[in-house]
Amino acid sequence: MPLNGDVKTFPLAAIVQMIHEERKTGALSVNTPRRRSIIYFRGGKIIHVSGNTDNELKLGTLLRANNLISEDRLQDMVAVAKAMEKRLGTVLLERDYIAPDKLASILQLQVREIVTSMLNWDEAK
Repeated sequence: MPLNGDVKTFPLAAIVQMIHEERKTGALSVNTPRRRSIIYFRGGKIIHVSGNTDNELKLGTLLRANNLISEDRLQDMVAVAKAMEKRLGTVLLERDYIAPDKLASILQLQVREIVTSMLNWDEAK
């Protein structure tokens, strides 16, 4: 059942809670005039977030902030990821520059912070 509306009428937190309680699987697209993000759910749990991300919530920035990668290595791996058309995390894992559990922890942090930020959007559809 598709839902359409404005967060002023139907707050995003209420939608996320409903999806969680009903254990729904799917995607929730949230748009503002400047941003578009999608929250993906499986069985009511948030499994991924995509879309426009503030710079401080980008994977590389979070890895640096948690001292899991040097700035030089990050820049090199970003260039490699672009050239290979792969995600940064995939390249880091393939080259053993980060342990899978460390990457998973940072990705969980990233998703949590992005969703928390989205919950504060007051002009979204």
